[in-house]
Amino acid sequence: SGINTVKQASITATEILSAGGFKGPDSSFNPLPLTDVPALDDPLKDREQIVVGQICDHIDRLITTNTTLNPGIYCGGLKIEEDAVVQLLPGEYVMKDGQLNVTGNSSLIGSNVSFFMTGVDATFDFGLSTQVNLSAREEGKLSGILFFEDRNSPSDRMFTIRSKDAEKFEGAIYLSKGTLEIDKASRIGQKSAWTAIIAKRILVGNGPNIVINSDYANSTIPVPEGIAGGSEVRLTQ
Repeated sequence: SGINTVKQASITATEILSAGGFKGPDSSFNPLPLTDVPALDDPLKDREQIVVGQICDHIDRLITTNTTLNPGIYCGGLKIEEDAVVQLLPGEYVMKDGQLNVTGNSSLIGSNVSFFMTGVDATFDFGLSTQVNLSAREEGKLSGILFFEDRNSPSDRMFTIRSKDAEKFEGAIYLSKGTLEIDKASRIGQKSAWTAIIAKRILVGNGPNIVINSDYANSTIPVPEGIAGGSEVRLTQ
């Protein structure tokens, strides 16, 4: 089954398409999915990814207090804990050989920012009580893309959102090798003009409310070619 709903889960959209079948009660789907639809290519497969150098701007960065961060290469990742409020200045943030990990009651806020995830353990994990307010780059190689997983990454790494408030996730989440897991009572995308999710696999757990808007005209974030034209949740395999 390309789509499988259990318990009280439901999906509402203009169209629901599956290259395979679907599983779950008819009442879970509005409208019922169209099945055996020809598989679509990865819409961003030709998008050039950035080249990361050997120099680290930060190593094993840990933040526990209110902080403003600059773009750069974060070797060993970035960890935000306790009640820290972290403001990101515009630019590209590279998580190299480490995770973007936000826990506690902390907040991550940034406009005109993008993340490139490369190397060992380069994933993200947004914890239960966190708040996330992010919008993607308006220019540059990562314009329109909020998260870009290196295509050379191993398959099936887990990228997790459990945040109580991730209502501003404006841009494309591009995980062509990874699994996006959205769990607990998280709220995703409600305040975003548009969001696109392109992933190898998407798992939605017990409780999230996910909204995929497509109000492209009212956003300053450019929509990557291949996405514009409709709301996008797409599996790459």
